[in-house]
Amino acid sequence: MATLKETLKQTHDWSLSRIKELCSRDDFEEVVNGDSIRQEFREWLDIEEESHVLSLEYIDDADSGVDIIEI
Repeated sequence: MATLKETLKQTHDWSLSRIKELCSRDDFEEVVNGDSIRQEFREWLDIEEESHVLSLEYIDDADSGVDIIEI
């Protein structure tokens, strides 16, 4: 199972790659799509600003039949 840090790194790398790909196309709509991704991920992409990540971990307590979500 991937760790939270690995998942965040993968998502960060994907977003940069996707933005670059979309913005390099000769189609205004694709450039707008790339900018939309940039806006969505701007907090993660700003290396000068510290980001805080809240992670919810799902735990299944099969013995008691109770689903527990830890924060």
